[in-house]
Amino acid sequence: MDIKGKKITILGLQKTGVALAEFLAKRGALITVSDRSDEKSLGDKASKIRNLGIDLETGGHSDSSFENRDYIILSPGVPHTLPQLEKARQMGVSVIGEVELASRFIDCPIIAITGTNGKSTATTLAGEMLKKSGFNVFVGGNLGTPLVSCLDLSEKPDFVVAEISSFQLDTCVSFRPKAAILLNITEDHLDRYKDMEGYADSKMLVFKNQNNDDFAILNAADSMTIDRMQRIHSSKYFFNEANHSDHSADFRSGKLVLKSGADNQITIDISRYRLKGIHNLENLAAAALATWLLGATSEGIQETVDSFAGLAHRVEFCGEVKGVSFYDDSKATNIDAALRAVEGFEQPLAIIMGGRDKGATFELMIGALKKHTVKAILIGEAAEKIGRAFKGSVDTVIADSMEDAVRKGFEAVRPTGGAVVLSPACASFDMFDNYGHRGKVFQESAAKIIMEAGGHGE
Repeated sequence: MDIKGKKITILGLQKTGVALAEFLAKRGALITVSDRSDEKSLGDKASKIRNLGIDLETGGHSDSSFENRDYIILSPGVPHTLPQLEKARQMGVSVIGEVELASRFIDCPIIAITGTNGKSTATTLAGEMLKKSGFNVFVGGNLGTPLVSCLDLSEKPDFVVAEISSFQLDTCVSFRPKAAILLNITEDHLDRYKDMEGYADSKMLVFKNQNNDDFAILNAADSMTIDRMQRIHSSKYFFNEANHSDHSADFRSGKLVLKSGADNQITIDISRYRLKGIHNLENLAAAALATWLLGATSEGIQETVDSFAGLAHRVEFCGEVKGVSFYDDSKATNIDAALRAVEGFEQPLAIIMGGRDKGATFELMIGALKKHTVKAILIGEAAEKIGRAFKGSVDTVIADSMEDAVRKGFEAVRPTGGAVVLSPACASFDMFDNYGHRGKVFQESAAKIIMEAGGHGE
């Protein structure tokens, strides 16, 4: 892909937009960056773009930013359905996303991991398995580091392991991962997609350009995936499979068995795997199967299983006091993720939920909450909607801040002991910069209560 002298508009100036601008500027492109935010709120990012000599448009997207372009490149959060983009396509402009652009320059095998939940855990696991097998690995994508960042590294990676969202897949054209993992498809992003069918179809795009030389790693227990399996033309491997086929990853008596044909298999001891819950076993199986097929060693996979401690903001223990523990699961931005967290606890819970609604059906959580939850503390824009969904089934109270929510949760479970869990089932952007910021504020609030009560944190 020759971009020298090409007229390119980048839509969105967050982390990905900055990385795109730097990458394209080094290669002689004529760049305009356009963002809906005002320049003050963009802060240092705007200054960096102007220092590169790049045209910057803030406060909205003008028609001129879409006209007479060779390429328009979207950051992940920018809807690919904007009317201006459709008009640009009709005029012959190539509209792609950052993942598509990066993939046109990456010349090593890519492992792409998508799904509603578990993407970050499976991506991190896969990266560690390859690293501990002796490979130089770049891990990024939706996980946090834009893929274009791998293209200017001093040492070329042997593999790229990328978390890929449905939004990123929507703007891919020729993206072809050597191995593609689809962990699951459950309700999410219905504020962006017309229905679940549309959302599921976007997830399936990860397999679109694969052929029989590539690998598709599939959840045999996920009906929406299996119903669409005829669209996949790569070699299919399964986890969560009941009949233990010759192309699978399955669990047997504390072991993970990886199979590629009747006479080719390895066995991994999972007795020291620290992450709890069936979903984390699924993440492990998918990552191990994909990396083993691409050359990871049994020793590298085993070492990762034994040492992996999990991710920040994913049911992360934050401390305890007076028999009450605090857990940060801020990364649970949809119903299924929050359900998985709730089902992993046996003690009484006070769950903090709410934020920006993504079209969720909160009634789906009632069954699990009734088994474990003392009180649901509701915050943010979705608080009243959740309250209506839970009325008559789950005891709820609305809090006006994260600190207020943590205190209300602490008081709710203090008489019996239990856990205060932030598992919002919503996006964070109504009150916070992102889920990491939300989790940090929760942890700070928990630490304050622990200190006041004379306990200890971690």
